Amino acid sequence: MGKNISLIFSLLIIFSLYSCSNETSFEQKASSLPKDVKNEMSKLPDEVLEEILIPSKLPSDSYTVDFGFTSEPINDPDGEIISTTLIFIAENGDWDLIINTWHSNATAANKKSSETIKLDNGTKAEYSESKDGRGKSVTWNMGKKAKYEVTLLSMNGKYTKENLIEVVNSMK
Repeated sequence: MGKNISLIFSLLIIFSLYSCSNETSFEQKASSLPKDVKNEMSKLPDEVLEEILIPSKLPSDSYTVDFGFTSEPINDPDGEIISTTLIFIAENGDWDLIINTWHSNATAANKKSSETIKLDNGTKAEYSESKDGRGKSVTWNMGKKAKYEVTLLSMNGKYTKENLIEVVNSMK
C-alpha cells in the first residue's frame, strides 16, 4: 500500500509540474496584450502564433493595441494565413509601432534603400527610414517562411533608430 501511495504521489507531482509548465510560448509572449487582442489572435493556428513576435519594450508605457490578419479566404482564421499585423499606438499620439509578419512566401511590396544591421540575436536585418526621418523600419527573415517588418512612426521626430532597434531586440 505504501508503494501505491508513493507512486500516486509521484504521478501527482509530475502532472502538477507538467500542467504548470505547459503554458505555450504564445501565451507567454502575449501576456502583456489586452484580453480582446489575445482572444482574436488565439483563433489562428498554433504554427502562425509561434511565428508572431511581440515586443516587451516599447517607446512608452501608455498605448493601445490592435490586431488584424490577411487570409485566403478573406477573414478566415482556418484558411491560409498570409500575414498578421499588430499595431501599438501611443496614447499621447507621439508614436505608432506596426509589426507585420508574413507567414507565407509573400513579402512587403515596397523595397526601400536600406543598411544592413545585426540584431542582438545575431540575425542580419535591413534598416531603412523615410526621407523626413519620421518613419523607420527594420525587416528580417526568420526560419523558412516567416518574414518580419517593424515600423516606428515618430509623429514628433523624437524617436530614433536606436529606439526602434531596442524594440526589435526585445521581441520574443
